[in-house]
Amino acid sequence: MIFTIYTADCTGNERNAVYPHKAVITNGAELKGAVAFDHVCAAFKENYRSRENFIASDVVVMDCDNSHSENPADWVTEERFLAMVPNTAVAIVPSRNNMKPRTVSALVPGSMCIFPFLKLRMKPCMQK
Repeated sequence: MIFTIYTADCTGNERNAVYPHKAVITNGAELKGAVAFDHVCAAFKENYRSRENFIASDVVVMDCDNSHSENPADWVTEERFLAMVPNTAVAIVPSRNNMKPRTVSALVPGSMCIFPFLKLRMKPCMQK
């Protein structure tokens, strides 16, 4: 599994929009190092995140914030999610809201699921 993340020089800064460091992820250690900083899964013009500056991404990202239920039995854990998508390449990292209280007494798990695009070798089409 190979994909790209762009990291910031900060963590937890909700006002940050600059992600100048490209990290090509090939293993768990690289992923853990990259997500220790604020990060995005797309390249942006001049490294500035905005809709207008989007260039490309080599992944699809899905947030699993468990906002669908207050019942812990209904929450999707990493293990439960992996069971839902067997034989699928996915990297799962805690979201910035992981284990933050959303209810009066519950710390709610949250994660970001990263699905890399497959890089296929395409054969040229034959013309008749």
